[in-house]
Amino acid sequence: MKAYYARPISIDGTKQEIRDKILIEMMGFEPYPVGSDKVQALKEYKNIGMDAFKPFVQVCEALFFRAFPDGSIGAGVAKEIAWAQEKDIPVVEIPRQISRRTLTVDETRDMLAELGQR
Repeated sequence: MKAYYARPISIDGTKQEIRDKILIEMMGFEPYPVGSDKVQALKEYKNIGMDAFKPFVQVCEALFFRAFPDGSIGAGVAKEIAWAQEKDIPVVEIPRQISRRTLTVDETRDMLAELGQR
């Protein structure tokens, strides 16, 4: 099964990209686009912009994406997510900064109380 990996271009060629692709593979997917297809899309990007990547998104069985560290989603990644949603392709956010966001038991109880759950 192919999965489109949407991320900020600042991640390209980094250890984070490698870790993300390994995670996607561990979940049973093959990250796409790869190889010459991506090179061709990048050439087309100069002429038609992000639309060069739409065919890659819409032939995949899932889209995995990584947001910026602050949780914001760049315009390009947002567009790729929208294309996946047009075709009812599942969209999965790759977790980030889990340890910083993890609550203690007491903090969890307080959060649930604030949400009216307890």
